[in-house]
Amino acid sequence: IPFRSLRNAIRNIYYEHKNSFNQIQNISIDFHNSVRNMILSNNIHPKSFSKYLNINLNKDVVLLATGPTLNDYIPIKNCVNVGVNHAFKYNKVDLDYLFIQDNQSLTYKELKASCKYRISKCIKFYGIISDREIERTIPKNIYENKDCNIYMVERAGTPFETFNYDISILPLPSFGSIVFAALNFIAWTHPKRIFLVGCDCSAGGHFVDNKDTSHYGYMLHGWNQAKLFLSYHYPDIEIISINPIGLKGMFKDIYSREGKYFDND
Repeated sequence: IPFRSLRNAIRNIYYEHKNSFNQIQNISIDFHNSVRNMILSNNIHPKSFSKYLNINLNKDVVLLATGPTLNDYIPIKNCVNVGVNHAFKYNKVDLDYLFIQDNQSLTYKELKASCKYRISKCIKFYGIISDREIERTIPKNIYENKDCNIYMVERAGTPFETFNYDISILPLPSFGSIVFAALNFIAWTHPKRIFLVGCDCSAGGHFVDNKDTSHYGYMLHGWNQAKLFLSYHYPDIEIISINPIGLKGMFKDIYSREGKYFDND
C-alpha cells in the first residue's frame, strides 16, 4: 500500500474514532446534567409547584406569549392570565403568573423590572437551565430574597427533554421556548380551557419589536409534543388558539375581528 494511502486510511480511522468518542462524551454530559436536573427538581419543585396542583379547575387560563399577534388580542374576562418573558410589559391585562427563563431575551434592567411587576399580586417563576447554558441562566440576585419561585429546565435538544405529568418533582421542558414550561405548569393547574395568545410560531418577530425578523418555526416540534402530552394526560382540557399562524389547524382556532371572536377567518 502506498504510504500516502496508508496515511489517509489511518487519518480517517482516527477521525471516525474521535467523532464517536465526542458523541459518547456529549451523551454522557447530557445524561449527567439531566440526572442533576432531576435531583434538583426533586428538591426545589415541591415548594415551587405542589400547591398549584388542580388550582384552576373549571377556570379558563390564557397563555400570553410574545409574538406579534399579541397586539391583536381582545382580552377575555374572568380568566387566569399566565405570561412569559416580555409579556409583563403588555398593558391590556394584569398577569396572575409570570415565567421568566432566558437571560439573553431580557436585559438586566428588564429582569429587575420583572421582579417589581405587580408585587404580591403576580406569582413569578424563574427558570434555571443547566450550567452548559450558563449565559442563559437568570442571575441569582434577581430572584433571591424576593417573592419569587425558581424551577429547573431540561436543556433543549437532549434525549431527556419532555413534558412531565408531575412537575412537583421533575424538570420543565424547553424545546427552545419558555412557552412550553409555562404550558406544562398550566396543565398542572388543570383548567377547563387554555387560550393560546401570541404563540405565533412563525416569522415576523415580536410584539414589542417590529424589526425582529426571527423565524420561530422551529418551535413546531415542541408544540407537536405538547399536543401529544395534553391529549393523553389532559383530554378534558380544551385548547384554543387565538389568531394562529404557525399553529393554525393544530388546536381549535378562533380569530379576532371588530372587537369579537369568530371561529374562522
